[in-house]
Amino acid sequence: MNEIVGPESPTTAWQALESPWVVLPVGATEQHGPHLPVNSDILEAEYFARHLARDLGAGLLPAVPVLHSLEQTGFRGSLSLGLETGIALIRDIAEQLEAQNFTRLIILNFHGGNTILKPVAKDVNRRDGKLKIILLNGWEYDSSDEGRRLGAGEVHAGAWETSLMLAIHPELVGDYSVVHSPAAVDGAVQDDLAHLGFAVLRPVGAWGDPRRADAAAGGAIAASIRANLATAARRRLDWLDRSPSYGEAAGPVTIRRFGPRDIPRGLELCRMAGWNHREADWLQFLDINPAGCFAAVRNGRVVGTVTSTPSMGGPAWIALMLVQPEMRKQGVGKNLFRRALDALAEEPCVKLLATPEGYGLYTSHGFLMEDVWTLMVRPAGPPEVSGSAAGEPGRDRQRPPAPPEEAKGDPVLPMTETDLAEAAALDADTGLPSGERLLRLLYAAAPHLAGVTRDASGRLRGFFLGRPGENYESIGPLVARDADTAERLVRGFLRFRGGRASGMLTPPLAGWADRLKALGFQEKRQLYQMSRGENLFPAGRDRYAIAGPDFGY
Repeated sequence: MNEIVGPESPTTAWQALESPWVVLPVGATEQHGPHLPVNSDILEAEYFARHLARDLGAGLLPAVPVLHSLEQTGFRGSLSLGLETGIALIRDIAEQLEAQNFTRLIILNFHGGNTILKPVAKDVNRRDGKLKIILLNGWEYDSSDEGRRLGAGEVHAGAWETSLMLAIHPELVGDYSVVHSPAAVDGAVQDDLAHLGFAVLRPVGAWGDPRRADAAAGGAIAASIRANLATAARRRLDWLDRSPSYGEAAGPVTIRRFGPRDIPRGLELCRMAGWNHREADWLQFLDINPAGCFAAVRNGRVVGTVTSTPSMGGPAWIALMLVQPEMRKQGVGKNLFRRALDALAEEPCVKLLATPEGYGLYTSHGFLMEDVWTLMVRPAGPPEVSGSAAGEPGRDRQRPPAPPEEAKGDPVLPMTETDLAEAAALDADTGLPSGERLLRLLYAAAPHLAGVTRDASGRLRGFFLGRPGENYESIGPLVARDADTAERLVRGFLRFRGGRASGMLTPPLAGWADRLKALGFQEKRQLYQMSRGENLFPAGRDRYAIAGPDFGY
């Protein structure tokens, strides 16, 4: 049998214990009639806790010998802690175990009067700390025929408990054959211990008939409890692993409009997913289509989001489909997506960029694959050390790599507001137009990230807009009349930004990814462009980057 790390073990054994689980036996010091010792509940708790710790590979704590036995007032030798003291005791034990990186405290209780254990367990667990409590009342796990026969009508120190003690500690059982415990108050039931103590209701100290006790029956009871306890503990350990939050997983999910107050939570979901969005992005979506942004809410907490953008010269678009990781595969994303589709019901063409995880959901709603876009990211430069010579003290500082030289040709200049109408006209020729309204919104949000290039005659040859982000500053849309011009624009953007991390979503244009890699970009992931309805806007020519997965333009 496995060795137990328990009260008899040195601290070195506890330090080496691999399991993050511990078992705490809880009993009572109280009278058990004239035939059983006052530590009967302690002995029972310790006996089964040792077996449970061995079965689970958990650590075993020393038993709590005194807790809540106020109903035994009047019997000398019976001890009880006050309510507040008992609650504080269990809380303090849990707090110290959590500080020692234990994650599960399995309390095995063998005294029915320890009613404070249930509210303490609820209170600790609802706080969703690292440690959770599992509360098991040992007598509840007797499923034996003998237990059912002996336990009927029993409360304390009767045939059932006397039989159990005969099985596990027969040397401590006195003459139970002469113990008779008639009711001293007619009609009293167990709950009346809130009104009068044992000394009044059952002066002998036993509530039941110990004369019916039987050692063989006690053995069957003990075997049943031992077998059932391990199963019950493992089941609850699994529950806590699958549902780490005490209350958040409960209750229905409601879909409502996403509003400005939800933005901090939307950003949290973005960070969980590793997305690039900032507060300004959410405000933009709310500005464009406030009635088409939705939140999935459970128990007052946003657990999912989606945005929808109506046509602004191009296709309608669905984006920012985010679901809290532990809430996935529960229909949250499906319900959000349906609300977004309903908001765009009048649109003849709806598009989106799908991650591999969402691809199945979108195909089930009639979306078809169009193209594959690649997120290309150019990281910021590595740290460099400044100093007068190698090995001399210097100050570490982040210094981005020098931006690439501008390619020969037309210079890249900062965009001005007067360029926007002409940029929109050039953009309209791509077949997947952004629309002048969106271009103006993007420009207004980040004019310092916008640039243009013109030929010698002053004709616009290309432009780009940009967006600040959490992980990188994104380029897009980027529209150019040819690949050389597009590369020149990218170089201009990098020069504008001084080597900060940059990213762009690019179409599968021949040779374009190789040009970007030569400029220091790396492939991060792929997204699938999908559409439903009449495809009025096929993949656009002369578009070398889109504004992002949120707009697709």
